[in-house]
Amino acid sequence: MTASVIATAAPQSLAADAPATAIIVQGQCAAVALGDGRVRLVDLRAGDAATAAVEDMPAHGGAVLSLAADPAGRGFLSGGDDGRLVRLRPGAAPVEIAFFPGRWIETVVAEPGAATYAFVVGRQLHVRAARDDAPLAVLDHPTTVAGVAFHPKGKRIAAGHYKGVSLWWANGNPQTPTRLEWNGSHVAVTWSPNGKYIVTGTQENTLHGWRLVDRADLQMHGYPAKPRSFAWTPSGNWLATSGAETIVCWPFAGDGPMGKEPREIGWSDSLLVTRVAAHPKREIIAGGFANGAILLADIASRDEVTARSAGGSAVTALAWGASGTQLLFGTEAGAIGVIGAR
Repeated sequence: MTASVIATAAPQSLAADAPATAIIVQGQCAAVALGDGRVRLVDLRAGDAATAAVEDMPAHGGAVLSLAADPAGRGFLSGGDDGRLVRLRPGAAPVEIAFFPGRWIETVVAEPGAATYAFVVGRQLHVRAARDDAPLAVLDHPTTVAGVAFHPKGKRIAAGHYKGVSLWWANGNPQTPTRLEWNGSHVAVTWSPNGKYIVTGTQENTLHGWRLVDRADLQMHGYPAKPRSFAWTPSGNWLATSGAETIVCWPFAGDGPMGKEPREIGWSDSLLVTRVAAHPKREIIAGGFANGAILLADIASRDEVTARSAGGSAVTALAWGASGTQLLFGTEAGAIGVIGAR
């Protein structure tokens, strides 16, 4: 990859002493969810982890299972295996928003600036108002909800479960969902930036998608593992996925990927891509591998650069800062890092 496309500085790391489960960036603050119940807030204005201000928040009694940026701009929302939904803000004590004793909150989702956010408790999708956390709806599903995604404008919600996806309006009004049906367990869900496609990762190591204008089914095979991490490029022309020994990028320009071959970028001998993240402004993908390596790639030219060398544990969290000049990562062994890019 040429320096005119992107260049990287050596990664700076901080030890968290617990597995990183997710990273979310909002403005100049990154939140890193950890497996011991903490959420680490990192001030990105310093430019690297070595000098960044860090604040550890005791968010949950067990593992932090999910993390989202508060759509009202008030920090972050986290869900845990202690049944609590918590708001976290730099310089403030964590605030409990909801509590479901004996249950898990495995998924919390939101879109920036949207009027609502949602979280999952078993078969129920809870929708709340972003402005004041008021409950708006509890949406029931035939089986456990395993993945959720908002429409890019925040007006609809897609919930994945056994035998398909349910589409709901996010305003909380009484309604009957639209069902997109396909056999199997749909364990991860993503909605394209242009709103035209919904794609799920399945328990059967495949992707399934729907072109919403005509409900056409899009079936994508060939994964040795479950594709659980998705990343759309800003144009919406490419969907990058984990779950293979290479970063698999499906073309979604025009009528979608059917009849087209994916673009495969990078290669690790028998080691899987565990996380992917798309640059916020350019057609550049970051991929984290099971051996701890991180690769940056330009999809069009297929130029690549190794941003972090192999060695250590799997990359379990990956996210770009809003400007695209910082790439944050977390690993199974508890390393948190910031890679400078331009």
